[in-house]
Amino acid sequence: MNKEILFKVITNGIKSRVQVSEHRRAKIKYWKLRADIPYKYQNNKLWIVEWNDENEMFYVVKSISKDPILANPRSAGKPRYIPINAQRMYQGMHHSVRSKMIHSIKDWFRGFINKKDIKPLDSSKYPFYAHLKIMKYDIKRTPDVDNLGYVYMKCFMDVLKVDKENDGLGIVIDDGPLYYLGYCVDIQPVNHPSKEKMVFQLIHYTF
Repeated sequence: MNKEILFKVITNGIKSRVQVSEHRRAKIKYWKLRADIPYKYQNNKLWIVEWNDENEMFYVVKSISKDPILANPRSAGKPRYIPINAQRMYQGMHHSVRSKMIHSIKDWFRGFINKKDIKPLDSSKYPFYAHLKIMKYDIKRTPDVDNLGYVYMKCFMDVLKVDKENDGLGIVIDDGPLYYLGYCVDIQPVNHPSKEKMVFQLIHYTF
């Protein structure tokens, strides 16, 4: 059996999360019972306890500025990021958010593919396999291989194939079983974040 590496793409670093919004919305902190409100906000001239008729709940505002106490004071107004994880992306996530994440990952991959150096595969090179090596620092905090590999490989192959929406580069004809037989993913620990990267390879075997 002979192994031929058709081409290799190496990323600079690893995209582990996607920004899905510029600013997180501030959420007012509500209490169902007035007695549940912390003592420091009650009987204090600096704070006023208000009643929300719509939700039938209490909330607290500053007596001068009328700014409410927030349920998310640390994250309000800051960008929102979602980690790349197949289980999270495909179970319960709104399709618009998932679509935004996928497009962001694809755009990131395109930045590492030089189309001048990678020509469309010759018909004799089908079918092929794909291999992904994830070189990651601190793998204890990394999602399992399946959750990472599925998202990365799906997005990478979508970028390579001929796409009706002109979203792909046309390097491979299709990612169906007649052309693309499958992939494998492995994670290799590295000793510093600066050494993180991903290595994609398309491989053709002859017997």
